[in-house]
Amino acid sequence: MAVSPQFKQRFLTIYRIFIPLFGILVGMVKVVGVKGEVALFHAFGVSDLFRVIFGLIQAGGALMLFSKKFLRPGVYICIATLCAAFGLMVWNGIFNVLPIPVVGIAMLWAYLKIFS
Repeated sequence: MAVSPQFKQRFLTIYRIFIPLFGILVGMVKVVGVKGEVALFHAFGVSDLFRVIFGLIQAGGALMLFSKKFLRPGVYICIATLCAAFGLMVWNGIFNVLPIPVVGIAMLWAYLKIFS
């Protein structure tokens, strides 16, 4: 079954907007201190200040994805935060949420390949 060029264009437009917005949202959830995120970072044994700074870095990297000029560094920042989260999860034996950063890294890598 062939996919129409219009569908491809719409999909890419949605993907181009969704990934940065989702990254900003995920970062800001850490900044404002949503209960689940606070509990997760406390399980990691890190301070609330670390959580807030981590969220700001994540949201800032995602914000950079909107700019063609800063796309690559933004993707690298976002991937670095997800790798750090993955490492903290493994270090602390929190394996039930490991697929989340893995999927995020894959989506960001695809984003870089498609839009750079």
